[in-house]
Amino acid sequence: MHNNDAQPHDEALDQGAQGEPATSELARWQARVAELETSNAELHEGILREKAEIENQRRRLHRDLEQAR
Repeated sequence: MHNNDAQPHDEALDQGAQGEPATSELARWQARVAELETSNAELHEGILREKAEIENQRRRLHRDLEQAR
C-alpha cells in the first residue's frame, strides 16, 4: 500500500505537537476512512447481488436445457 499523505511523515508528527492541526487532520482522515468503508460495503453488496443473479441465471438455463431434452 502506498503512502498518499500530502505532507512528509516528519512534518505530520511536528503538527501533533501543536495540537489543533493534528486533531483536525485526524478527524479528516477518520471521515475519509468512514466514507471508504461505506463505499466498500456498497461495492461488496453489489458483488454479492451480481453473484446471486449469475447463479440464478445458471440455474434457469440448466432447467431450460433439461426441459428441452
